[in-house]
Amino acid sequence: MITYKGRFSITIGDCWYAASSGPPAADIVHYYHLPEPLEGAVNQEFSTIWIDLAQPEDQLMAGMNKSTRHHVRKASEYGLIYDAWYPDTATVLDEFASFFDASASAKSMPLVNRESLRVYAAAGVLDLSRVSDREGRPLVWHGHYRDSRHARQTHTASIFRLQPDPEFRNFLGRANRYSCWQDIRRFKRAGVLTYDFGGWYPGTEDQELLAVNFFKEGFGGRIVKTFHATRGETPKGRLYLAAARLRQRFGRRGRHG
Repeated sequence: MITYKGRFSITIGDCWYAASSGPPAADIVHYYHLPEPLEGAVNQEFSTIWIDLAQPEDQLMAGMNKSTRHHVRKASEYGLIYDAWYPDTATVLDEFASFFDASASAKSMPLVNRESLRVYAAAGVLDLSRVSDREGRPLVWHGHYRDSRHARQTHTASIFRLQPDPEFRNFLGRANRYSCWQDIRRFKRAGVLTYDFGGWYPGTEDQELLAVNFFKEGFGGRIVKTFHATRGETPKGRLYLAAARLRQRFGRRGRHG
């Protein structure tokens, strides 16, 4: 479990892929990717794509669709440079965050939480990777939560939105696929068992998210349904969450009269 301080000296924990057991290590715990809803918690259904890294590498490649295999192989001809940092991610954390923020600003999306990155880096569960062109100019960055069994994509950023040239945008798409494939290979070789793409959109209306689905599905794997849950583990944590729900309820009532 990764723990950090929230408001009013509340201790918050992030727990991945399993519910905690034993005495509570935090006042409030966020649980990610549970197989079933958690009793006494606020649960949210979450879909994602998992790839079984126990397969031989040639089977992982065969599990991709034809288009993704083509783009990965084509990208390998460009002389791209792949670098990765784990667990020494603190050395490049600011570089990654600055690149991510530039990409997010171009898409009018939230900036990265640098304090959260530092907490995860200090806990030894942040994995960062980068693909650059042959001149060493960064094209794509990926961030992952990583433990002994799972690697879960948490951040991805590229200069895609900043490039009006369709040919160069196609090149960046290939670079991103190449980056994903190199991540998958590296995690497999390190003994990680499951690669988690970090989400899959179950709807039918958002065309941008459907395009992201198409990108991820090209690598194979299977779509799984998991649950994210938040639960107060101590009296102080339960009181804090109850107060937060009241503030949210009255805030909505105030906006609607």
